[in-house]
Amino acid sequence: MYEKYQTDLSWEYVRKISSKLNKPVTVIGGWAVYFLVKDKFKEFYGKDYLGSKDLDLGYDLKDEKNLLNSNLYKDISYLKKMGFRILGFRLMQEFHTETKKKLSLEEAKRIPSHFIQHIYIDLIVNHIPEGFKDTFGFNPIDEPLLDLAYSGRNIKINNFIIPTPEVMLAMKLNSVLGRDKEHKRVKDVCDIFALLYCSNIKINDFYEIYNKNKAKKILKELDIDDASSLLGIDKKIIKRIFDEV
Repeated sequence: MYEKYQTDLSWEYVRKISSKLNKPVTVIGGWAVYFLVKDKFKEFYGKDYLGSKDLDLGYDLKDEKNLLNSNLYKDISYLKKMGFRILGFRLMQEFHTETKKKLSLEEAKRIPSHFIQHIYIDLIVNHIPEGFKDTFGFNPIDEPLLDLAYSGRNIKINNFIIPTPEVMLAMKLNSVLGRDKEHKRVKDVCDIFALLYCSNIKINDFYEIYNKNKAKKILKELDIDDASSLLGIDKKIIKRIFDEV
């Protein structure tokens, strides 16, 4: 799905910015799944779990009264100073695939596209306060399930706050069928399998926050063939894990 140099560069920036962003740094999405499943996945299959090309950061704005003083505003300001620029609801920076050097917009225009890697940072909030667009200039992705992470359903890994496997599974099930890009849908299916099989998930805790029948219905609709090929895992195993939920 992603070349190793792509995920390596993304991981380099996950580590680099984590020490500079305002605490707590909440990581969701693909890198969160990676942290939750990587040890058991390697134990079971003798290889690393899939990394991610993008970074999803979560922010608690539910009780934020002054958006200009929020961690989100401060982090965006820092990332823009690093060279990232706002593109819709996300931040983006171009890098040279061989030198790993950050590229300015003008440099990127002069370099063949196959030597350019884009790193995206998606900014996701649990609540969209009044006046958000006036302050930030864009409409964010909102993920109400982030409230669960901020109310205690989280794990601290590598100086990050990461939602528990149960919350991450709920997020993935909510997003997978609506994906407009095939490769992201396949990655979601891989992540769902990995969370169910390799993350010490507590299924009864999951059903406290997610409707059981809805989960079963979504899992039955998922195409597992491409995920099976990508992971190198027999699709009968993936189907069995999905059927057991």
